[in-house]
Amino acid sequence: MAGYWPSWAVGTLPPENIAWSKYDIVYYAFAVPSSSGKIAIDDSNLLKRFVAAAHKGNSKASLSLGGWGQSQGFSNSVVSDSARANFINNVLDVIKTYNLDGVDFDWEYPGNVQGGPSNPKDTGNFQTFLQQLRAKIPAGKLMSAAVPQQVWQGSNGNPVGSVARAGGALDHIVIMNYDVWGSSSTPGPNAPLGNLCGNSTQPVASAAGGVKAWTSAGFPRSKILLGVPSYGYLNKSSKKTLIQLKREGDVEVYANSLAKRAALKSMDGTTTSGQINFNQLVSQGALKLNTQTGTFDASGGYTKYWDDCSDTPYLANGNIVVTYDDPDSLYDKADFARLAGIAGVAMWSIDGDTSTQVLANSLIAGLKGT
Repeated sequence: MAGYWPSWAVGTLPPENIAWSKYDIVYYAFAVPSSSGKIAIDDSNLLKRFVAAAHKGNSKASLSLGGWGQSQGFSNSVVSDSARANFINNVLDVIKTYNLDGVDFDWEYPGNVQGGPSNPKDTGNFQTFLQQLRAKIPAGKLMSAAVPQQVWQGSNGNPVGSVARAGGALDHIVIMNYDVWGSSSTPGPNAPLGNLCGNSTQPVASAAGGVKAWTSAGFPRSKILLGVPSYGYLNKSSKKTLIQLKREGDVEVYANSLAKRAALKSMDGTTTSGQINFNQLVSQGALKLNTQTGTFDASGGYTKYWDDCSDTPYLANGNIVVTYDDPDSLYDKADFARLAGIAGVAMWSIDGDTSTQVLANSLIAGLKGT
């Protein structure tokens, strides 16, 4: 069980308050690599607090490099032997300086960097870098990478045929099975378990699709973690079905259909689009814990539906659709991970959980099959 902790969450979830007992590994997000191979730490004192808290909680602390919109420095950092040697030295220096247990590479994405630059040889260069770093990193230190559902892009613009070199060098990857559909007037599931009705417009973009793609390209199944979200999306829409559904989802009972509508606000401050954490859906009144069943029912004028085609819930009130994951859908994802024989799950991000850790607890139960 792993999770990402974004440094910007320090105000609501300081590292000392993380439920460390739930996690084997937690990744600090993010440090940013430059095109010269240097690594910028946003707050060195905060990173030290994070590592100290992790070790006190008997968990491993890893530093994640890059992230969405912050991956422009990778390509030039791995472009040649000299560039790779420089980048490796900087990675090793950061590990030593901060007493880290590992490093995580969230390059989005080799050959197709958001905001550029990209190089057709990015994936090959990256795999070479990973092998060279493995040869020099101290024994016991972890190396991981956050990856999309489809394998990295090759020089021809298509997914590469083999990631076996990366598979030999890395301790694990985290398949980022989220953001499949963002905010839209025709909403779709954020994190499909699979193309369960055979009608998805993005059939590879799911938990099952990602595991199949990476294992088919030679990545060891035993080194795969399934990335799962603690957040969803607000969608300005009057739809009652998701984009991939053949039929309307099943309506679930919710309390007081005439209740005052919950005015939801996403993390970017808007009310009609953007990401919203699970704990915000609860605190802002769209979900309410049913103490008799232990489930989270719709509230605040929303109706809860279930999309059997992606195995995810969603909420609708006639004007807004909320696509998200809850303890039930996350249990199913963790159970899938167990049955698929992969290494486990990793949650982005742990600050989206409730104070009682309902999402983490559900994931742990799914991994155990209990």
